[in-house]
Amino acid sequence: MLGLLYIAVAWISGYIILKQLLPSVFDFTKSLSLTGKQVKLPAWMVTIPSSFLVGTLLVTWTTYISAYLLRTSGKPMLFGNIVALILFSFIIVLYITKNQKEVATFFKSIIPGIKSSSFLKNNIIEIAYVLAFLGIWAFFMIGSFYIKDGVIKIGHSVVSDFSPHLAVIRSFSYGFNFPTEYPHFADGNIRYHFMFMFLAGNLEFLGLRLDWAFNLPAILSIVSFLMLLYSFTVLLLGEKIIGVITGVLFFFRSSFAFFTFITGKPSAMEALKGLKSMREHIGNTQHEEWGLYSQKVYVNQRHLPFALGIMMLVLIVVLPLFIKMMTSISELYKRRTQKSDENQENESFWKLYIKEFVGSKSAWVPKSIFTSVVIGILLGLTSFWNGAVVIAALSILFVMAIFSKHRLQYLIIALITVALAYLQTHFFVRSGGSVVSPSIYIGFLANTNGLQQDLSQYFAANGFVATLQHLFKLIPYVAGFYIELLGILPFIVAICLLPRNGKYKYHINLLFIAATQIIGYFFIKYKIENDDRIVNKGLFIGLTLFAMMLVIFASIAYTSYSNSKTPRGIRALILAFSAPIILASTVKLTLGIDINHKYVIIGSILINIFVAALIFFLFKAKKPLATFAAVFISIVITVTGFADVVSLYVLNSLSVDVRCDDPLLVKVKNETGKDEIFLTDDYHLHTILLAGRKIYCGWPYFTLYAGYDWDLRNEIRKRIFTASDEITLRELVNENDISYIVIDNGVRNSKGYAVNEELIRNTFDVFYDDGYDVVIYKTY
Repeated sequence: MLGLLYIAVAWISGYIILKQLLPSVFDFTKSLSLTGKQVKLPAWMVTIPSSFLVGTLLVTWTTYISAYLLRTSGKPMLFGNIVALILFSFIIVLYITKNQKEVATFFKSIIPGIKSSSFLKNNIIEIAYVLAFLGIWAFFMIGSFYIKDGVIKIGHSVVSDFSPHLAVIRSFSYGFNFPTEYPHFADGNIRYHFMFMFLAGNLEFLGLRLDWAFNLPAILSIVSFLMLLYSFTVLLLGEKIIGVITGVLFFFRSSFAFFTFITGKPSAMEALKGLKSMREHIGNTQHEEWGLYSQKVYVNQRHLPFALGIMMLVLIVVLPLFIKMMTSISELYKRRTQKSDENQENESFWKLYIKEFVGSKSAWVPKSIFTSVVIGILLGLTSFWNGAVVIAALSILFVMAIFSKHRLQYLIIALITVALAYLQTHFFVRSGGSVVSPSIYIGFLANTNGLQQDLSQYFAANGFVATLQHLFKLIPYVAGFYIELLGILPFIVAICLLPRNGKYKYHINLLFIAATQIIGYFFIKYKIENDDRIVNKGLFIGLTLFAMMLVIFASIAYTSYSNSKTPRGIRALILAFSAPIILASTVKLTLGIDINHKYVIIGSILINIFVAALIFFLFKAKKPLATFAAVFISIVITVTGFADVVSLYVLNSLSVDVRCDDPLLVKVKNETGKDEIFLTDDYHLHTILLAGRKIYCGWPYFTLYAGYDWDLRNEIRKRIFTASDEITLRELVNENDISYIVIDNGVRNSKGYAVNEELIRNTFDVFYDDGYDVVIYKTY
């Protein structure tokens, strides 16, 4: 009950704080889209999700900071919650007291307003959109992680990432994690964005069962994000249906993975039968079988949608600055066409253009410093909820700033965001070094046939000219990788760049068609010659040619059935939304390059807005060719996503089970210190971690890619397990603050060392012995 109260207080507080600090998100009646169309967006589609996200962000940070400051009290989580709930309850009471009439009017009108036929009529699309995605994501979130008959059921779709996530959650709800450490590598630092897990741990501490403590905020987060994605799309292009299609495209990714999957089987029927029992996701690019781009990402990494929601709120707030610049430029072009003297027209036009774009006061001076500060704080506070989203958001804002009015507002947002991110990193990582260590790395996960992708090293060894030549060699491999990964998505986006009117629109379209054919030819040739997984080559060629023909039909329909101008700013926004993908393809920010998949996802989500717009336009044209292209593009661009749903469902039907009353879990939880450290084998998911305790050296993938020195810890672990005398053993244990040593069959059968179990048994007392595998020794 207290957990639900906590969410309610956060939600209401978020509404009040937004009302005071960002009133612009409460009224869109005067908003014009990029097309100049009056926006018909119900404000609740922004205010309800934004209130949840902002309120939860601020209340959770307040709880954490209070708990940290009161860590010596013995009950930091309790007192942290008391401080946060009292503070934000006071804000709620104060607001209600000061605005009694407004609040009373609001509550008197809200229920009759919802019940009225006009509300349902005007909001039917939004209501259906929210309810559909609420049901879908609740099904997948709960289906992947739930407790039944006292057993924790962890679906195979999430068990890998949930190992560190659940460990972090339980380190707060059952353990003591102040200063905060990574439970798989207790060293006094936390390099992982953990605040969403702290929220879940706190909700469990407040009485919500573990599955609901993790599932409920995850469901609310992803639905909130989808509501804001819809709202941003409507504010941008003015069409509700485009917003709906964008949400659908978010769920069903574009990829050629389905094509390469079915052509990897002797027949399509055999491929479809095999899909029903798939225990990994389809796709031929490196690690695509992990589900790096599928719905699984959001079920697995539940902190991602929360941060994406904050990013969408930021984009909604700054969008008017972009539209204002584009509107001003459009007015200049209109005036230009009305003048008669061409020479004078060109001279004055470019002077006015440069003045408007660069030289005017409104191009630089902030319209609202206060709004920029608020947005900067919100985005900056998201750094340890999901740092990748913050980096992606900054890359998008950087490009948008170039084409916006009041550019210094973006600078203020960026400076505050970076400052807060730096302060958080300095506080949480402390002596552990930087979370981000960028280097130039071309091609993301593309298979480059042995060509070096780390250009930082290549440049140091070979110089500029050789590096440039090497870069050109990489381009075809990178292009092929993204066509394989994203399917026809890049081609559809390219169509959106084509002019819909003008003297040379058909000539440009012919060039695009020719380029599409050439790219398609080389892609087919490369796949046939180099991908031995393609068994049915004829089917692969046929499917790829069909996809390319669809692109050609779409481009012809796009240029033939509309003489209206492409809204000014579309090309700039496509560049802005592509910025995270460009970042993923050129820079390695952490030790593991596969982490960059989040940037590809974020860029694809936003680029899908224009894909949705094209599909909408093709259907709206009501011409046979356009309708044909729209129908089959919709199928081709979503079919891999449908296959991902099947894989996700199959994976969720399989689970790793842990009993809530497991004897080891209960004993460790109840009879060990909340901040004590266990020396173990390379544990992945274990009852010791689920009991809220931390281990000395956990699973290498989690620790190495987070930047921890796993090799050093592993060497110390070997020295402890193989110690030859009691003095050495005790010294090593004391130096590394190890309270318990766990010996199990993984340790006994290790190929890296031979454990001296007899010495450990003779030196320390037995804390736990299950009689057949696990023996735990207490070192003090």
